Amino acid sequence: MTGLPAADDVLAAVVDGMAGGEPRPGQRAMAAAVTEAIQDHRHLLVQAGTGTGKSLAYLVPAICSGERVVVSTATKALQEQLVGKDLPELAATLTERFGAGFDFALLKGRSNYYCRVRGDSAADDPEMAMYDADSASDVATVVTWASDSDTGDRSDLETPVSDKVWRAVSMPPGECPGRTKCGRASECFAEHARDRAGLADVVVVNHHLLALHLMSGGNLLPEHAVTVIDEAHEFADIVTDVVGATCTPASLDRLVTRCAAHLPAEDARKLEDAVEAFGDALRAAPHGRMRSLPSDIAGAAVTARAALSRVLESLKSSNTLGGNEDDDAKMLALRHLVLMVIETLDRAQAGTADDVVWVERGGQSTRDTRLRVAPLDVGRLLASDLFSETTVVATSATLSVAGGFDIPARRLGLPEPEPVADADRPNPAAWNGLDVGSPFDFSRQGMLYIPRDFPAPQGSTIAAHAQAVIDELATLIEAAGGRTLALFTTTRALTEA
Repeated sequence: MTGLPAADDVLAAVVDGMAGGEPRPGQRAMAAAVTEAIQDHRHLLVQAGTGTGKSLAYLVPAICSGERVVVSTATKALQEQLVGKDLPELAATLTERFGAGFDFALLKGRSNYYCRVRGDSAADDPEMAMYDADSASDVATVVTWASDSDTGDRSDLETPVSDKVWRAVSMPPGECPGRTKCGRASECFAEHARDRAGLADVVVVNHHLLALHLMSGGNLLPEHAVTVIDEAHEFADIVTDVVGATCTPASLDRLVTRCAAHLPAEDARKLEDAVEAFGDALRAAPHGRMRSLPSDIAGAAVTARAALSRVLESLKSSNTLGGNEDDDAKMLALRHLVLMVIETLDRAQAGTADDVVWVERGGQSTRDTRLRVAPLDVGRLLASDLFSETTVVATSATLSVAGGFDIPARRLGLPEPEPVADADRPNPAAWNGLDVGSPFDFSRQGMLYIPRDFPAPQGSTIAAHAQAVIDELATLIEAAGGRTLALFTTTRALTEA
């Protein structure tokens, strides 16, 4: 970034150039606080209500600081707003009004990109035996698409495909052997995306990728001095989920299928029996937290772990490595996946005071049963690997609790703030909290309306409930004379309405 002006001047120019743009006191106050935080290496927690314009309030001072910035969001919608609207408009203003400029890039997790190792050999993958004709056809279509794609990004597909289909052509998180061990790293879409991000001044990611970056010891994202966490009220929960581990009967079945192709028949049968027994025990377990694994699950876990350990040793002694580059990369990924499952079983059995272990079901069927392990507190990870390494601006429309920031600060690993920050680098104990409010007067400009006597949205009355919502919505739209924004939780509900 070259020739950067003051943040106040840029923000005023951006607002002036917007259709219907007008100065917002909360936006200016937030921008000033972000500027000061970056200059003083002091972390900042900001609650910025609806209509504040918080995206520009953190983007402008962060960019004008001259530092490389990583912006992390919880949702794809906000990523698209930043990369598709806010950053291009800001770049255009800087260029046209001030003769300055900056580069930005969107970086996604590895599993969002087509993997040439998995995709180009998908037809020969043992897992394809589990795919129906339509899904197999979709896989072939994606493989053809990738041969001409510039990005390999799933979102660039003209026709969306199911998660099952995409899983056949992508590398799941944690399984990739890395660019130094993969013979096709020079053709890798994910590595190309990382290289582009390494040249950008602003890199937009999601909370999951930022959490993986922290877990990796800071190896996934380019070096940066400022981290902006938007939608920060969701960040600690997402980090907890990423740092945790999950084991499901379905994922174990897929693992058995992949391993069987590299094992003698007897070893494959023993692995299948051990995994099936563990899956049965898990499906029979009650939903909820476990202080320790019940004896039936613990016994099945010990047997499954022993079988997986034998498989791992067998895979390590395999003669596969040293042959075809794709086969080598797939073997390394498979070894790593087996090791990850072993570590998950060990962690669940250990039952340390730092972890919580529970069984959950995602639906009515026991097929959705999963064993989960997660840390009770991710604050220490964030304090050591995030707040000690970069200046952090965490913001959300709903960040404070009871008018204060002590509770969200503790969840993020920030202690009671110290009065003086280190002059040269970020200090985990140096932070400020700021609530800039909202330009809307909700008590005068808003009304909360809750209709009564709706059918229950479940069971036999779910269709009646959906129709009642549509009828009520039509009535409200007519009463308002149009001018209505309706939000839905599913595409199906939106389409029906």
